[in-house]
Amino acid sequence: MTNIRPFTLKNKYFSDDKEKLQQEIQNLIMSVPRDYDVTTRLAIVPHAAYKYSGKTAVNALQYLKKGLETVFIFAPAHYIVFFGAALSCYDAWETPLGVVEIDRSFNRELMSKFDIDCDDRIFEHEHGVDVQVPLLQTMLPGAKIVPVSYGKSNFRKIAGIMDNYFPDERLGFVLVSDFAHLSCPADAQKMDDIAAAEVERKAIAESLQCKIETGGKTAPETHYSVIRTEISFPEEKNDLNKDSQGYGSWIVVEDSIPAFFKREFSDTILDICRNSIISGLEYGFSLNVDEIKLAAIFDTYMASYVSVFIDGKLRGRAGDAFPFEPLKNNLAKNAYNAAFKTKTPVNSDEIDKMSLDVCLLARPQMIPFSGVDDLCEKIDENAGLVIKNDKTEAVFLPCMWQDYPEKKEFLNALFKEAGFQEIPSASAFGAYQFKVVTISG
Repeated sequence: MTNIRPFTLKNKYFSDDKEKLQQEIQNLIMSVPRDYDVTTRLAIVPHAAYKYSGKTAVNALQYLKKGLETVFIFAPAHYIVFFGAALSCYDAWETPLGVVEIDRSFNRELMSKFDIDCDDRIFEHEHGVDVQVPLLQTMLPGAKIVPVSYGKSNFRKIAGIMDNYFPDERLGFVLVSDFAHLSCPADAQKMDDIAAAEVERKAIAESLQCKIETGGKTAPETHYSVIRTEISFPEEKNDLNKDSQGYGSWIVVEDSIPAFFKREFSDTILDICRNSIISGLEYGFSLNVDEIKLAAIFDTYMASYVSVFIDGKLRGRAGDAFPFEPLKNNLAKNAYNAAFKTKTPVNSDEIDKMSLDVCLLARPQMIPFSGVDDLCEKIDENAGLVIKNDKTEAVFLPCMWQDYPEKKEFLNALFKEAGFQEIPSASAFGAYQFKVVTISG
């Protein structure tokens, strides 16, 4: 193998000394906790110097499935403006850790099927791919790579490549990105929080579904969710001479986010709610979750409903249908409201008799309908329902079907809950349906 791309990042993003680089990467790996008991084949990572974003990148890459044969690395172009995407013409790339082979078996198909050319000029001064390679050499030894640089307005093509190859379990995917570069740290953090929430909003739970055609038959729906692994704001970069920048990393798992939370964090969720109620009893306000160290996923915007039972009887219920704040804050607030903003607030003598139901809501999906009868046919007896307009909103959780088992009865009760004196016209409200996952304890 003679056509090897030489290492080009000397004295820039990480040490060019093999032993020092090995130690630097091992230190990063050792410093990152493993919050989730999952593996993934798709990670989203930043691409700054290791001292700034290395820990954030490792926090996602550590979940990549062991034994992957080839990893596609998609990175943005910074120095050459072009439309489309580019492949590397080399057979391998050199790093201080050695040579990693490019899996050129994909190049011909990528060029013919996706109209991509080999052009190493695009990669000449880039670092997005190069920063990931030593990490992959360490964490997935033996895996080949397929470097892909993409230009402006081209993420549809990258999505098409991923759709085409993702069913192959031997393949992994690393998407390289960064947050905003702003001179004011506070503005940068605010923009990054918004950007992170938008990434998760677009890919959360029910909204990211795919049907895979196999042998002429349609496989069952598969849910993919974007799971936050870390958002960081390195302080050492926030000085007067450098732009402030945050870094984010995510993994994609085959599950809905509510189901993922239940599997990974049921006890934590119940503890947040219970401790918020105890905080209300002791201090008169809900738990300050910002002072608790939680996995990064708890900063995902998500809605919840909390029901408080005393001796098995419902004492209070509070929640939100639509996500507008991090789940950790939503849980603490709703647990407090369910316990104390009710006709008979919970008292300290009842804590040992208290049990909780916590419903985690998938994002409500709008139901198009032409009239109430049409809506009645379209609603799902296993889902919750929201009806709302500019003046009112009412929510029934799926458990309410026990009280109103017939669709018309369910819908009429919801209209009454919203304050409608008679059955409204189709133009008077919107309807949204949602699934829930319930955690009890």
